[in-house]
Amino acid sequence: MQQVEGNSLSFWQDEARLAQRYQALDGPAEADVVVIGGGITGTACALWLARDGKRVMMLERETIAHGASGRNGGFLLAGTVETYDRAIAHFGRERARDLYRFSVANNALVRALIEELEGQGWPTGYRQTGSLRLADSPEELAEVQEGARLLNEDGWRAEMIDEDRLPPRLRGHYLGGAYHPNDGEIQPARLVTGIAELARQAGALIYERTPALNMREEGAGVAIETPAGVVRAHKAILATNAWLNDLSPNRAVETSPSGSLSIQEMEREGVRSSGTATGRIVTPTRGQMLATAPISEHLFDCPIYAHEGYQYWRQLQDGRLVVGGWRDLAPDLDQRDPTQAPTDAVQRHLDRFVYETLRLPATLAITHRWAGLMAFTSDSLPVVGFAPGSEHILLCGGYTGHGNAMAVSCARLAANLACRIANSQTELFAPERLR
Repeated sequence: MQQVEGNSLSFWQDEARLAQRYQALDGPAEADVVVIGGGITGTACALWLARDGKRVMMLERETIAHGASGRNGGFLLAGTVETYDRAIAHFGRERARDLYRFSVANNALVRALIEELEGQGWPTGYRQTGSLRLADSPEELAEVQEGARLLNEDGWRAEMIDEDRLPPRLRGHYLGGAYHPNDGEIQPARLVTGIAELARQAGALIYERTPALNMREEGAGVAIETPAGVVRAHKAILATNAWLNDLSPNRAVETSPSGSLSIQEMEREGVRSSGTATGRIVTPTRGQMLATAPISEHLFDCPIYAHEGYQYWRQLQDGRLVVGGWRDLAPDLDQRDPTQAPTDAVQRHLDRFVYETLRLPATLAITHRWAGLMAFTSDSLPVVGFAPGSEHILLCGGYTGHGNAMAVSCARLAANLACRIANSQTELFAPERLR
């Protein structure tokens, strides 16, 4: 297991040979807009703003794709974290339809950027494979298949799958589910570093190893303190996702979770209806993964997720398995200790899936183990808009584990707001709803 200063190194980061590509800031600076954070949200914000003709500067504390953007499963899905029937129950039919349409448009934007990058010889690992959402209980199967039926009713393709059509090694463990043919997969670290390069080509100034230490509104803009000096701008976009609370103005005081619900129950019940566990904008939540050495047997054709999204895996084209999730079996741990280092409590469950559920030989090596921090919100939807009480600081993040499905379009909305361009879709994700 490779460790980097208390963090882990993901397979994606290792494969992409991530290292510092851009210099650190070396003195005070000015810009029209400063973007803080170099993940998929921050790089996309910088790209859209630069293409809009703005003087944009992006500050990243570590290196591009250091956080969850370089550590996730690499699924490119449509929809929110909820099944479509549950989204309808929570948000109403019209809003659920708008949210799903938003994610479909996001994926079209991502594919357009992928085509642009691959035209420049920049690999992103994209394939339109479809995805499987599986159930391990009769109740979940009914819900997943009802969601598929409602998607078809609203004009999106989804196919119900019975157990006898599952990959053979999954039968007896999962009961069936739904196939979503328009979904796909990416190499997330390569995609995000590619978007950063497109932003640089468009004129964005990108600085790595440049933490934002403090931020304040002054006059008609924002002053951001860095080790190299103060950066001043008309607007700032906080695109730090799991660290969105750290620099947000008017931060709420952290409180203890109320009642006796487990973290899993709060995520599925209380948190999504009555506020985050901390009373802040987002709740940082650790997701853990592993990667195996390549195997010769072809097991899976597409990304798969199951057990209400708590389990997910895929097989890469070289035969390697990438497996993540199972944090629900280590209650509280992955929210109360939110770091990017894996833990034995969860990794043991990932191992059991590989060696017991899939019945792969004990000689199959695990080559990488890692963790990344997601950002959960109280209603599972992203936050995009001006920070409450602020005229110059925008928030963009909080994807509840579905950043690839939402972030590029959310970044487009944040860039529009920074340029004072009206867009009715911002109402879907306004920060005020979480107060």
